[in-house]
Formats: sequence, C-alpha cells, structure tokens
Amino acid sequence: MTRSTTSPASTATPPTAGLTAPGDRTSPGPGHDLTRLVRGSTASTFGSTLTSVTVSVVAVDVLGVTGSGAGLLAACGCLPTLVLGLYAGVAADVTRRPRRVLVAVELLSGLAVLVAAVLLHLGRLDLAVLLVLELATGVLACVAQALFLTHLSVVAGSSALGPARARLQSSSYSAAAAANALAGLLIRALTPTLALLVDVATYLWSAANLRRIGAPDHNPARPAGDDPGPQPRTGIHRQIVEGIAVVADGPLRPVVAYAVVAQAAFAGAAALKALFLLRTLRLPVELYGVPALAAAGLGALGSVLAARLVARGGRPGRVAVGFWSAGALSALALPSAAGPVPVALAVATLGVAVPVLCGAAANVAVVAIVGERVPQAVLGRVNACLVVAVSLATVSGSLVAGRCADLVGVRTALWGCAALGVAGLALLVPVLTGAAGSHVDRNGRTR
Repeated sequence: MTRSTTSPASTATPPTAGLTAPGDRTSPGPGHDLTRLVRGSTASTFGSTLTSVTVSVVAVDVLGVTGSGAGLLAACGCLPTLVLGLYAGVAADVTRRPRRVLVAVELLSGLAVLVAAVLLHLGRLDLAVLLVLELATGVLACVAQALFLTHLSVVAGSSALGPARARLQSSSYSAAAAANALAGLLIRALTPTLALLVDVATYLWSAANLRRIGAPDHNPARPAGDDPGPQPRTGIHRQIVEGIAVVADGPLRPVVAYAVVAQAAFAGAAALKALFLLRTLRLPVELYGVPALAAAGLGALGSVLAARLVARGGRPGRVAVGFWSAGALSALALPSAAGPVPVALAVATLGVAVPVLCGAAANVAVVAIVGERVPQAVLGRVNACLVVAVSLATVSGSLVAGRCADLVGVRTALWGCAALGVAGLALLVPVLTGAAGSHVDRNGRTR
C-alpha cells in the first residue's frame, strides 16, 4: 500500500509541459507548490508504510496465514491495476483536473483504512477483510498512478522534472525509513489499530497539501483553457493498443522485459519476507522492521545517486543496467541468512536493503530513458502499460512464490526468486550493445 511515487511500477516520466500560466497571481511559485506536493506524498508514504507493516504482522502473528495466503494478500493490491490500468492510462491523457482526482483518492484511501482500523478494534478483522482492503486501495492507487506524475510536471516545470522526481522519490523513501523504524515498536507497545489510524491522519494531511497547491489544476497533455476545441475521436481500445505498441515494439522493450522479470522476483521475495523473518529466522517483532528501515534509507540514497549520474552525462540505459545487475546479485543474500539473531538479521538486511537501493536508482534512470524516447501525447498510456506489466509481474511473482513456499519451503522459494532476478539480466544485453535504438515519433509510432 505504498504510494505510487516510489513504486517500481512508476517508471514513466511525466509530460514536459503545463507550467503555471504567465501572469497567474494565485500560485506562490513552483518551488512552494512542489514542497506541498512532496509534503503530502511524504506524509502519505509514512502512514501507508505503517499500514503495510501492520497488515503483515497481523496476517502472520494474529491470523496465522500460510505461504499461499501471504502470496494472495501481496497480489490482491495489484489486481485492480491489471483490470483498470490501461483504461486509467487513457483517462490520464484526457482528464482536465488531475489534482481534484488525486485529492479524492487520498480521502477515499483514508476512509478504507479507517474501516479496517474499526474492524480490527472490534475483533472482526480477518484475512477476507485484509484482502478487501488491499483491493480497495489497489483501485485507488491505479487512478493515482495514472495521474500523479502528470501533475508533477505542472508543479515542477519542464526544466526541473529530473531533480523533482529524485526529490519526491528520496523523500518518500526517507518517510518509509522513519515508519519502519517506528512500526514494530508502535505495534508492540501500543496497538495495531493505532498504526492504522496514523495512516488515516496522513492521508488527510496529504489531501490538505494537494488542495493548497496554487498551480493551475491542468493536464499538460491537453490544451489549456476552458474550451479545448474539437478533439480527434479515437476509440479507447485503439488508444490502448497505441500505448502498448510503443512499449512492445519500441526501444523500451528490453528495459520493460527485465523490469517485469525483476519485479516478479522482487515481489515473490517481498511476499515471503514476513514468513521468513518471523518464522524461519524467528526474529522478534521489534526487529522485524529493521531490514525495511535500512531498505528505505538506502532507497533514498539510490534515488539521489542515479539522478546525479544521469545529470553528469551518464547514459540512462547503462546506469539502469548497472544498478539492476548489482541489485540482482545482492538479492542472493536474503535466502542465505542464518545463524544467531544478530548475524541472521545483518545478512537478511543486506539482502533486502541493497536490492531496494539498486531498484530505486534504476527507476530514476528508466524515467530518463522514457523521457528521451516517448512523446508527450502517449505518456499516459505508456505509463499505464508499464504499470500494468509490472503489476502483472507482482501478482504472478507473489502467487507463485507463495505456492512454492508451501511446497518446498520458504527459504528454497526465496532462492528461486533470487535466481530468477540473476538469470533475467540476459534480457538487458540489447541495452548495452545499442541494439535497442529505434525511435518513437511525436504521434507514438515506432520508426
């Protein structure tokens, strides 16, 4: 239930138009607006991370879920994206007021978590309720993912999208780090219900900050003004196909192919993390959040490192390949964790945190790749295609890893996830050799 600003699925860059209109006196400036957007996203990420940890602990310690149950729970949040993601991408290209939608999404997300908190307090929370919670927040995240980066271009400006994206991502990782540091203690010392209520408050704070943004609530993919004039009518399914063609036939193909494989491996390991740490390694609940704390902190570092490398002239494709390779190799540490609690915790933390650092850095590099290759007119659809592809990988990886854990054990299943990430690196060879060099014109057609 982490916000889309840090999700591995958020690999598409926002459009490069849509600044505050000249002479607009209602906006305090793009710097203030970006600060408000970052504040809202940071608060929302903090609360959502508390909820994610709480759901994992309740599922394992209170409900006693199996590996299949853990995989199903991890997959449920992505299912709405698979069904609605491509349509949401088309909507992102035509919606006039994206900020209004984002505010509504934050408020409805807070309401969904509030209902779960009440049921938990009343002792009526079970796996079915957790699955419904994941589905509800997944539907809302699907809408937000299609519109959030589009609005980032409005508040940041076309000349500052890279630094703005890095700032947003690093702030979100820092918020997740703080939440993971407090989550175990908060759950143990107080109650899981309180952790959920904190998330409700952060959604409200996020919505309030979005409401205070002074830049015009305008979609840069559409003409400005109340009367956009006649628009070409194209069937929604044809528009979806155009977006898919850019991803499947263009220079993004090897990058997207590995992103899917890497996400399947990462999602499988993430789905089994609670079972592995709490049952296999028998870590105390107070220490459960340590690997995630380190991961969030290193994720923020990875965002900054990649942004600086790209800004200094590093080729985004090579930056992405380098970080992905390091992440795949470091993921082998998680299933090898064993021994006394301090040793097992240290090795597991390495296996969880370093892949997140590398994944965050690769995410920033992929944003630059998409910005170079994809025209503004199809960015919403391309972003939706990427989100759907990665979500499908998340669902598949979570369900398969969960089933494998029941059949061969959690540790063996984790070895399988790590091996998949390493084997998939062969898909990135065209990026290094320059074979992925075709061009996409301004209408979204591959040349």
